[in-house]
Amino acid sequence: MSNKIKPSQLTRLGYEYQDLLCIELLIDWYHNPNKYQWISIESSSVAGQKFHGLDDVIAFNTNEKYELYQVKFTIDAQRDDLKLNFSWLCDKKENGTSMLQKWANDVYKYGANSQLEKAILVTNRIPDKTFSQLLDSGFIDVSRISTSDLEIINEQLGGIEKTNYFFKNFNFKHSQPTIQKYENKLKDLLVPDHTNLEGWYHFLKSVKIWATRKNQPSSEGLIYHYHIEELLKFNNSQSLSQFFDIPKGYIPPTQEFYNNLGDKTHSTGAWVLSGKPGMGKSTFLSFLATKLMEEGVPVLRHHYSLSSQSEIDRILYSNAEKSLQFQLKELFPNQFSNENPLPNTLSKWLNTAVAETKRLNKQLVIIIDGLDHVGRERTDINQLSHLVNRLLPFKDRVCLIFGTQPISSSKLPTKMLSEIPRDSNWLTFPPMDMFAIRNWLECLADNETILFHHDESYRLQQIEEIAEAFYQVSGGYPLYLIYSLRMLTYTNKYISKYEIERLPICPQGDINQYYNSLWVNLSLQAQQVLLQIACVDFLWPDRNSLASCFEDSLGFANAFEEISFLFEKRLSGITPFHSSIIVHLRNKREYAEQCEFLLKKAKKWIDNDAPDFWQWGWQWVISSQLGDINPLITGITRDWLIDSICKGYPQDYIKRIFTIAEKEAFANERYQELVRISLIKIRLLNGPEFQIQEYHEYIKIALHYDFSGVSTDWRIDHLHTLNEGEISAVAFNRKNSPEIIDRCFDEIIKRIRFYVKNDVDSLNHKIDSLIRLAFDCLTYSDEPNLEKICWLLEKV
Repeated sequence: MSNKIKPSQLTRLGYEYQDLLCIELLIDWYHNPNKYQWISIESSSVAGQKFHGLDDVIAFNTNEKYELYQVKFTIDAQRDDLKLNFSWLCDKKENGTSMLQKWANDVYKYGANSQLEKAILVTNRIPDKTFSQLLDSGFIDVSRISTSDLEIINEQLGGIEKTNYFFKNFNFKHSQPTIQKYENKLKDLLVPDHTNLEGWYHFLKSVKIWATRKNQPSSEGLIYHYHIEELLKFNNSQSLSQFFDIPKGYIPPTQEFYNNLGDKTHSTGAWVLSGKPGMGKSTFLSFLATKLMEEGVPVLRHHYSLSSQSEIDRILYSNAEKSLQFQLKELFPNQFSNENPLPNTLSKWLNTAVAETKRLNKQLVIIIDGLDHVGRERTDINQLSHLVNRLLPFKDRVCLIFGTQPISSSKLPTKMLSEIPRDSNWLTFPPMDMFAIRNWLECLADNETILFHHDESYRLQQIEEIAEAFYQVSGGYPLYLIYSLRMLTYTNKYISKYEIERLPICPQGDINQYYNSLWVNLSLQAQQVLLQIACVDFLWPDRNSLASCFEDSLGFANAFEEISFLFEKRLSGITPFHSSIIVHLRNKREYAEQCEFLLKKAKKWIDNDAPDFWQWGWQWVISSQLGDINPLITGITRDWLIDSICKGYPQDYIKRIFTIAEKEAFANERYQELVRISLIKIRLLNGPEFQIQEYHEYIKIALHYDFSGVSTDWRIDHLHTLNEGEISAVAFNRKNSPEIIDRCFDEIIKRIRFYVKNDVDSLNHKIDSLIRLAFDCLTYSDEPNLEKICWLLEKV
């Protein structure tokens, strides 16, 4: 030992040894959740109590008693002058206090109040011969202490009675392993069963931070059980978000279809729900899942695409598997509380869950949506097939529902095609009936999105007339309804059945046919504007930016008016109202013929006129699309990454650039650069977890100094994809905007309701955290909404 450790580093290693003891207690607590209420490390004052000497690690158990631990590490336990003995324990400076006296003060204080469970010295020191003869299971037999030693001890502790009391209640856990052996022993308790190697190092780092910083990890400086659970979730970036916006007032397209599919969820089997683009299939499945959860039905969900702006790889099987497993942990905490997702264990987990649902007389429902996205985004569907092949063996024990748009059979897993009969188990998503259209119009009228020409007394009659007119021209196609209404209300909110009757009929109930019909009726310049929007993956910041790609500014203005109803202006840019328009445009012959020309026009704008964020995010990417990959490959450096993070740029955008660079490096056989880029990317993926204790607090600061506001704007437009900490950061940086504060608050409340509906005790800490964030959002405001604060207080 003495040959390996620098003498000057004794203090540092002593603290590390103390951290390891804390970790040992935390691991024990993780396996026995009811053992403690809280644990504290390196705190002389905690939970309203003061500790004089036994304060390295304090555990407060469920019996309302303290376990007090003191750690003493020495550089070389084999040395005779570093043995455990009374000379060392009683040593003190003139007018000073010995370790024995300091420890005794806490033993007397908490023992007298019947609050002491145990008091322990943990040390790697080895007892000398005399001391070892006094020990019995770690306790000193006072009757064996020599007269000379006992005289000194009695003098320090205040007499024989106090000496007897102290040694009766104080344990010496000596001869502990070296620091490396101790660490390896603890690591083996966690890796690989509960976390991976990176997760272990994250655990070490977190405990060190808790020991050295005030008010960590909680505001009281206390460690709770859920902090351990969060640490041991590291081997996945946590469950992928499955939040899918359900419009206020939404009802299914037909009550008959909803009842039919709802009935199927009460029995086993596998079903495929197929719906054309823009029919509202995903909204319906999210609505169905929400209703089932409200009824107490356990539901697992995975959607292969929730945000076109996200680079989170939802297609990767390992990500989908872990996301489903984390949902299982939340639904069945008693079965999975001590489990962590490991590769290729989904089937094992599902077997456990199915057995539990059978015991509870419930039916597990699994909804996998967006299968068509996989075939569009990947040349092969192996990742999708891998998940489907794991789920289909359970079709006789659970209810499986797969959602997809109509696509070629070659883009769907073979096993799914062979085991789910098309004639009986494939359902076609229906259009909206008259009742659903009327309900939709009533909601729009209630929030004044649409207005009527006549007074309120004719309101119901007008809604009936307009609903019938819309049904006749649209056939109940939701996206056509939305486009038509946006076109009608672009300049005037007042509508009537006569204006609707003049609309072209939706051709064959197919949105692609509608797009084709629209295309041939557009001016040539309007077609060019659409293709210009479709040729890039970024959102154009505004009309003026897009206009710079066209020489005829007046012609552009008129052209944009023709197609403006297909888009909406969000804070982060001009956004397609539905992604199907971009998919349709990129499949057109004109797009393939003009793509390079359009990209060059976009690059000219990026190079010369684009705001910093667009130049940062897309200058290299467009260059690579045009054949010059060097700026992208060589531009990604550690300094570039640090600068990007400091500016608060969205991680999804940064990941997108990394992903494109990795693909280009691999395709061009630049393997050395590929390794370099991948190593930097790992820093991005791990940094927020390992190197920043409270990443959302950092984001608050970064966004505050992003004077362009674009990073905050992007997050506002993607609130449903953000974690709770980022939502809080957005609210903090838009405290002068009541509208944004309300949006952040509403998003958090939506999540609270989602978790409350699950009615699982293990989610209580998650709900508590969300409630605190909800209060934060309201109180950040320059003019706090007292009505909402009071409402939240009443609900809590």
